[in-house]
Amino acid sequence: MELTVCVCVRDGADHVDRCLRALISETAAFGTPIIVVDHASQDPTPDLLARWVQSCPDRLRVLRFDGEGIAAARDFAWRQSRTPWTAFVDIDCEVQLGWAKAAHEALQVHAPDCGAFGGTNHVRQDGRLLYRAYSVFLATYVGGHDSILNRPISERRQVDHCPTLNVVYRRNALEAIDGFDPVYTSFCEDVDVSRRLVRKGYVLWANPDMAVDHALRPTLRSWLRHMFLYGRGRSFYLKRHGEDFHPKFLAPAAVVLLYALAALWNLGFGRPVLWLSVLAGAHLSGIALLLAAETRRQRGGLRVWSAASVVAWLTHLSYGSGLLFELPRKRDKFVL
Repeated sequence: MELTVCVCVRDGADHVDRCLRALISETAAFGTPIIVVDHASQDPTPDLLARWVQSCPDRLRVLRFDGEGIAAARDFAWRQSRTPWTAFVDIDCEVQLGWAKAAHEALQVHAPDCGAFGGTNHVRQDGRLLYRAYSVFLATYVGGHDSILNRPISERRQVDHCPTLNVVYRRNALEAIDGFDPVYTSFCEDVDVSRRLVRKGYVLWANPDMAVDHALRPTLRSWLRHMFLYGRGRSFYLKRHGEDFHPKFLAPAAVVLLYALAALWNLGFGRPVLWLSVLAGAHLSGIALLLAAETRRQRGGLRVWSAASVVAWLTHLSYGSGLLFELPRKRDKFVL
């Protein structure tokens, strides 16, 4: 056995069955051990996990972790494995057919300098307009820059980051950087690991055949709240790793500042909606034009194009607000 799969879960009862059913079935032919770390869940998650252990006692272990934060939970998880490679799959992800075969084949071909390889991430589709809008928006540079977290990948290539929702790490590489940094209690723990692996001389790879179906936030409100928190996490990360700063990270924050200036201008000159409306219209129209080509390729029609444009527009504002909210704060640990 060369690979162990780790799943960290906290109050994930809505996803447990979907995730483990696919993961256990997909890895059965390889006898892959699976470790599920229950991060102090308060919902029915522990009961659901107990049932899964009964159905797969030879390969599935469930461990409880009462520490603080996702980074600490992930660090605890991989240290419980004994194989040369450790994979992470998030509880809200369903591995797709061929995932295990692609992962095990990759173990044989990557050179010793490969620290990790990550798979592709599909937005779960159930017919809802919001999920179709996610698919269009996140597949573009506007939504995902060049990250394999969101943008489709079609070939094996080097990347600068492997998100932990679908990744395989070399154990020796994690040991070389002392694993996950527990200061990242909620967000960006995987970005930090990727950067430290690269600085240690390891190479990261994308593997398009290792696909998962990812259940994103089911409502626009929960999505925007998540983006606000992600912006806060990114701001915290960049203050700790200034060498990774890129102007593109400031774009959403700059847009939010422009909105604030337009609002102040409106109040000062007694025109409460004029310039704010002009700015919002220009911003939304620009995004819509950028998404038009992707929408045509997906044949989503006017309705999906409009929804994707609005989601992208609000995402920029939420993410940028999170960046600005966290920027003046001085602390050594990111705690919400």
